[in-house]
Amino acid sequence: MYKKLLYLISIKKIRMKKSLIIIIGVIVALSLLGFMAISGKINKTKIATTGKAQHEGMEDDAQDRVHWEIKRLADPATGKIPDNIRQKELAFAATLPNDAQGNSMGDRAALTFLNRGPFNVGGRTRAFGVDVKNENRLLAGTPSGGMWLSTDGGTTWNMSNTVSQLKNATCFVQDKRTGHTNVWYYGSGEADGASAGASGAYYMGDGLFKSTDGGVTWLPIASTAGGVPQTFTIGWQLVWNLANDVSANDTTSIIYAAIYGGIERSVNGGTNWTAVQGGNSYFTDVAVTTTGVVYTTLSDDGTSKGIWRSANGTAFTKITPPAFPVHYNRIVMGINPSNENEVYFLANTPGSGKVSYNFLGEAEWNSFWKYTYLSGTGDTTGGSWQDLSVNLPTTGGMFDKWTTQGSYDMIVRVKPNDSNTVFIGGTNLYRSLTGFQDS
Repeated sequence: MYKKLLYLISIKKIRMKKSLIIIIGVIVALSLLGFMAISGKINKTKIATTGKAQHEGMEDDAQDRVHWEIKRLADPATGKIPDNIRQKELAFAATLPNDAQGNSMGDRAALTFLNRGPFNVGGRTRAFGVDVKNENRLLAGTPSGGMWLSTDGGTTWNMSNTVSQLKNATCFVQDKRTGHTNVWYYGSGEADGASAGASGAYYMGDGLFKSTDGGVTWLPIASTAGGVPQTFTIGWQLVWNLANDVSANDTTSIIYAAIYGGIERSVNGGTNWTAVQGGNSYFTDVAVTTTGVVYTTLSDDGTSKGIWRSANGTAFTKITPPAFPVHYNRIVMGINPSNENEVYFLANTPGSGKVSYNFLGEAEWNSFWKYTYLSGTGDTTGGSWQDLSVNLPTTGGMFDKWTTQGSYDMIVRVKPNDSNTVFIGGTNLYRSLTGFQDS
């Protein structure tokens, strides 16, 4: 298990370094083009007399480099860069179709978003929540900047970790039962896409943390801590997701944790845990309905792979549809709040489903399925499946297509009181007003 983790971490680092190099190259090239487009008084006649431009190495001086770039952009018929080339480029770009045209999921004009932070210290935000008792209380968790709390709707933020606590938060959940809403849990450890670039570096976590004062302060849950976040030793160092059972009675606080390797369950607020599913799957997820029905997903590299359902949280039935892709990494879920018998599953499925291409031109395959529980344990005739993969979005330019970056950023949610409005998130956020019944 440890060797597999190191392998996947190294692959992620290589991809991130390649992406960074390409992005820097693009920025530099665009800067040069902008400079040359406004430099109308540069003497272009020198290019014709100097012969071949010297561009083989970094030793070229700046003037020769500019001359070479101008030669590449010049009209072959005149040897000059056309006048007003930048304005012409913008005018042409304005005629090109965009995602909002002819796309039922791309109606972005009706949505207005305001930056609510925290963005000066927190870094990437992987977890975000709104207090069910007070919508002005916002919580944000970051994998390298800790937990943050705002009590004024996002106008100001304060870190809620102590100075000595590990600043690593990737997921959290609020206990939404009446009389228990002051209790929050957060998981630590980013198992995919960590941005640490130093040799051997990775943002490991160290189990779960719990707050009993609405996220103002946090304490580690001892039963989940390994004590050595700098070295991988236990699955609790990489926590994918948390979910709690709001149907439980006042004396039983049931919480589930999807961690590296399997699914854990606690019936006493995190003090003790029992593994209800294992099998060493790298990617896992868990979701619970308001009536206590539990859904889990485990990637295909484990012996308990697939999609599962349980009515009591301990006995699970495999409900993976027969036509589901053979190979799958991360699978995330979204339960329909208006009809909890309906659950959407968004999956990264190499070689199957809907293909899209990232800015490197690399193919990525994802699948999207809708499950409807009918009766019994929910398998075979007890549940129905619909493959919606063909309706996943693939429009956009080089840098704004929807992808999941190989399982890194994935989410699916159904709007409360509106079963037809479904959101999926990856490198971009998309909304469907028809439950992805069309593209």
